[in-house]
Amino acid sequence: LRAAARSDQAVMVSLHADHAIAYPDRFRDVDVGRWTLEFYQRLYGINEVQAAALRRAQWLDWTVDTGF
Repeated sequence: LRAAARSDQAVMVSLHADHAIAYPDRFRDVDVGRWTLEFYQRLYGINEVQAAALRRAQWLDWTVDTGF
Protein backbone atom coordinates (compact mmCIF):
# COMPACT_ATOMS: atom_id res chain seq x y z
CA LEU A 1 0.00 0.00 0.00
CA ARG A 2 2.78 2.46 0.80
CA ALA A 3 4.44 1.96 -2.58
CA ALA A 4 1.09 2.52 -4.27
CA ALA A 5 0.52 5.72 -2.29
CA ARG A 6 3.95 7.04 -3.27
CA SER A 7 3.26 6.16 -6.87
CA ASP A 8 -0.13 7.89 -6.78
CA GLN A 9 1.27 11.08 -5.28
CA ALA A 10 4.06 11.16 -7.86
CA VAL A 11 1.47 10.81 -10.61
CA MET A 12 -0.62 13.65 -9.15
CA VAL A 13 2.35 16.02 -8.99
CA SER A 14 3.49 15.01 -12.47
CA LEU A 15 0.02 15.47 -13.96
CA HIS A 16 -0.34 18.88 -12.37
CA ALA A 17 3.04 20.00 -13.72
CA ASP A 18 2.28 18.51 -17.15
CA HIS A 19 -1.00 20.38 -17.33
CA ALA A 20 0.70 23.63 -16.34
CA ILE A 21 3.26 23.11 -19.10
CA ALA A 22 0.71 22.11 -21.75
CA TYR A 23 -1.84 24.80 -20.88
CA PRO A 24 0.11 27.77 -19.49
CA ASP A 25 -2.79 30.18 -20.05
CA ARG A 26 -5.12 28.05 -17.92
CA PHE A 27 -2.56 27.51 -15.14
CA ARG A 28 -0.99 30.98 -15.12
CA ASP A 29 -2.10 31.57 -11.53
CA VAL A 30 -0.76 28.24 -10.25
CA ASP A 31 2.62 28.18 -8.51
CA VAL A 32 3.54 24.52 -9.02
CA GLY A 33 6.34 24.64 -6.44
CA ARG A 34 3.97 26.01 -3.78
CA TRP A 35 1.15 23.69 -4.87
CA THR A 36 3.48 20.70 -4.48
CA LEU A 37 4.35 21.73 -0.91
CA GLU A 38 0.70 22.14 0.01
CA PHE A 39 -0.20 18.83 -1.65
CA TYR A 40 2.47 16.96 0.31
CA GLN A 41 1.42 18.65 3.55
CA ARG A 42 -2.23 17.65 3.11
CA LEU A 43 -1.44 14.15 1.85
CA TYR A 44 1.12 13.18 4.48
CA GLY A 45 0.22 15.51 7.37
CA ILE A 46 3.73 16.97 7.42
CA ASN A 47 5.02 20.50 7.93
CA GLU A 48 6.41 22.83 5.26
CA VAL A 49 10.06 21.99 6.00
CA GLN A 50 9.36 18.28 5.61
CA ALA A 51 7.36 18.90 2.44
CA ALA A 52 10.22 20.97 0.98
CA ALA A 53 12.65 18.13 1.77
CA LEU A 54 10.36 15.70 -0.03
CA ARG A 55 10.10 18.03 -3.03
CA ARG A 56 13.90 18.31 -3.09
CA ALA A 57 14.32 14.52 -2.85
CA GLN A 58 12.08 14.15 -5.88
CA TRP A 59 14.14 16.68 -7.85
CA LEU A 60 11.30 19.15 -8.06
CA ASP A 61 13.14 22.21 -6.75
CA TRP A 62 13.41 23.36 -10.36
CA THR A 63 9.79 24.45 -9.99
CA VAL A 64 10.91 26.97 -7.37
CA ASP A 65 14.17 27.94 -9.09
CA THR A 66 12.33 28.76 -12.33
CA GLY A 67 9.21 30.25 -10.77
CA PHE A 68 7.12 27.54 -12.35
